[in-house]
Amino acid sequence: MATKTQLPKSNGDILAYPDKSLGATLPANAHTTLSWGTDKSVYFTNERGWRVGAPDMSAGKVDLAIAGCSWAFGYGVDHDSSFAALVGRRLNCTIANLGINSYSIIQILRRLELEVPIAQPKLIVLAFASWQVARCFKPNAYDGMLHRPIYRIASPDGALFVREAGTPPTWLIQKYTQFLRKFRQGKTGKLENLSMHLYKSLCQFYLGLPQRAFRKLLRLQTDRAINLSDQKEHAVARKHILSEMVKQLKTMCLNHNCNALIWHLYEYPTKGNREEWQWAQHDHDVLETLCGESKTGKSVQYVGWEHMEKLIQAEGGHHNIHTRIHNHPNSKGHRLIAEALTTPINEKLSSNKRI
Repeated sequence: MATKTQLPKSNGDILAYPDKSLGATLPANAHTTLSWGTDKSVYFTNERGWRVGAPDMSAGKVDLAIAGCSWAFGYGVDHDSSFAALVGRRLNCTIANLGINSYSIIQILRRLELEVPIAQPKLIVLAFASWQVARCFKPNAYDGMLHRPIYRIASPDGALFVREAGTPPTWLIQKYTQFLRKFRQGKTGKLENLSMHLYKSLCQFYLGLPQRAFRKLLRLQTDRAINLSDQKEHAVARKHILSEMVKQLKTMCLNHNCNALIWHLYEYPTKGNREEWQWAQHDHDVLETLCGESKTGKSVQYVGWEHMEKLIQAEGGHHNIHTRIHNHPNSKGHRLIAEALTTPINEKLSSNKRI
């Protein structure tokens, strides 16, 4: 979804910590306020880094584990206005909100592997979007200070593999973020700006950027980036990622005696992102094939984004449910997602068919 966004002012704990497996994760027991002018939202996490509605709320067994990126997290709205919380209230069930800003499919699945044994849900809901697949090829996240694990192509056999993310120490991220916050508020002098750039350079060293550049210069690389301009290579890579996603969810369902629902969030064509829209349709078609017909009894069910179209049109179009200032659903958008999501979740829970 290409649009011009505005970074918020942040007051409180940092919402992104380095993690060796995930690249980045939410800190435990955090409290932060983000504001875009007069638009403000408050965030709390528990001891596992799940988003919760108030401090001192502990992790434990739940009915639903909702995973995804910033849309599932509820970026830009208060906890009670997020679609995860709204679904919980509509169905009178307990929720683990496992969404994390800027996450890719790789990270979402790894997060689920860590948290499902704690949450022990009856149903896993993966709030899916095509940009989560695209992020599997893009390492940069959080102002380039934290990286994602990404898919690369090994040389010379051409096999797809996941390159792990480098992880700067937490203290370095904290120091850099402190200077960055002051810089965005225009409160830094020349010495502080120099310190900020020094911390950023140290982060890049931990991320392995100078080392990779050196190996590339000497032609010592043993892998390469996926050529996203090559339609065939790009499509093969995306299908591989989606196949792995369904496979891992099926294994998770088997190991933890639960079911899974892949819920495709709304996507829409805007000026300049025609290619993104085409890949969204590609992912939709692949998932329909992989998951087969949408039957309640299946361990992994896929529901495409067409479920949202009538609801969105009834509200007068996407511009009424989406906030361009931070490119996420507004409170009305979250309400519509919750409204559309309630029925398939209720059907899954009511069927009471655990694998």
